Amino acid sequence: MANFDSTRYPESLIDAWVIPSPTIVSPETPAAQLFAFMQHHKIPLALVSDHFHYKGIVHWKKLSEGV
Repeated sequence: MANFDSTRYPESLIDAWVIPSPTIVSPETPAAQLFAFMQHHKIPLALVSDHFHYKGIVHWKKLSEGV
């Protein structure tokens, strides 16, 4: 894994590596529904894009804050 800082996150503190399968959610999905989906499937990050361009990454905690 590139750029993984083992001094900051020693392997002894890691219970598991979770790599979610690709999931596409409609941009019209309300933030509360997306937040619940991400919590249920233990997906920490959402990749945000329109049909053509990458826009950014949103952490599920940001969704809980209403961002």
